[in-house]
Amino acid sequence: MTARLNLLPLRLQRRLLMLSGLRRWLVLWGTAVSVALFVCVMHHQEIRAIMPQATALRAQSSMLRRLKSESNEMESRLRKLQSRESLLATSKASHSPFQLLGVVSRCTQNGESGVSVSELELAQETRSRPAARKPSKGTGTKGTKAKSKEEQEMVLRLRGNAVDNLAITRFVESLRASSVFKAVQLKSTEHVELLGLPAREYEIDCTL
Repeated sequence: MTARLNLLPLRLQRRLLMLSGLRRWLVLWGTAVSVALFVCVMHHQEIRAIMPQATALRAQSSMLRRLKSESNEMESRLRKLQSRESLLATSKASHSPFQLLGVVSRCTQNGESGVSVSELELAQETRSRPAARKPSKGTGTKGTKAKSKEEQEMVLRLRGNAVDNLAITRFVESLRASSVFKAVQLKSTEHVELLGLPAREYEIDCTL
């Protein structure tokens, strides 16, 4: 085995070692850059291949959103129609709207005139009624209070004007005396002016 003797100066040897290290790093960096460029090109090609599918999916998503919106709108209309049919069925079971209109018209003409009805609204409302107390067993203490019951009621809401509060009172008494409504309640009265003259604006709920 022969030994080699390096006769180059120490400074030159260090430079050669640095150049050799730089070459190795350049090779590594060049390889990494080449791999990165290759990966970028492949990803770019994949993205270009996926773009038509993404566009088609966006179009399908937009169509699905539009169909969902139309479906929700149709469902809302269907619920309104069902509510109207239920309202009409309930009103037909008790009194027809024309009969109610005739009753209200007769009540406005009873006694002295001075009441006009400008708006009639027939609606179905949910009202809670207190239930009877449940008797306790074996003791003389008071029974426990049961939960209130919710009932569906038909309400005829009347709005209009009158010359004064007395005319409104007579109108309410006429509605109660008609025996058509379960309850007649004066909800509110308010001072207004009609043609420069003082008047009262009222709202009355008639429960069927």
